[in-house]
Amino acid sequence: VIYLNSLFTWKTTFIFAAVLTGMDMVLVWVTQTMVVAAEHISGLGLPVLVAFPTIPFITTQEGILLLRLGLGDFFFAGILSSQTMKKYGRKTAILSILTMSISFGIFELILLNPSLTAALPVPALPATLPILLGWLPVVLVKIVAERGQKPKEPNVETTLLPTQP
Repeated sequence: VIYLNSLFTWKTTFIFAAVLTGMDMVLVWVTQTMVVAAEHISGLGLPVLVAFPTIPFITTQEGILLLRLGLGDFFFAGILSSQTMKKYGRKTAILSILTMSISFGIFELILLNPSLTAALPVPALPATLPILLGWLPVVLVKIVAERGQKPKEPNVETTLLPTQP
C-alpha cells in the first residue's frame, strides 16, 4: 500500500474503487469465479488469504467455520484509507477505517445467518462492497462539509471600479 499509494490521486481512487467493486460483484455473484478461485487457492495453502475464526466458534461438519479475506481486500482498504488521510487527515482516515470495519462486521453477520445467506445468489459476499460502503459515507460527509466551508468568491461586478470614459 505504501509503495503503490503514490500511483493514486483522489480522483483515480474513486474510479479504482468503483471499477474494482463492480468487477468483484460480478466475479462473486454472477460468474462465481472468485468463489471457486478462493476455494482452490486456499486448498493449495498459498498465502493469499487471511482466515479468521468466528467468536464464539462455530463448528460445521468440516470443522471450525473460518471467515476468509483476500490480501487484495486489505490492499483495497489500505489504499482507500491512506488516500483519505492524504486528503482529509488522520482523524478522518481512522474514522473511515472504523466504519469499514463496522460495515464488514455487518456483512459477515449476514453470511452467518442462514436465512439471509439463502437470499444471496452465492453464499459469499464480495469483500470490496462492505469496504466501499463503510468508506464512502465518511468521505461523502467530509466532501459536503468541505464544500459548505468554502468562502464565497466576491461578486466581480460589485468589486470592479468604474472606468473613466
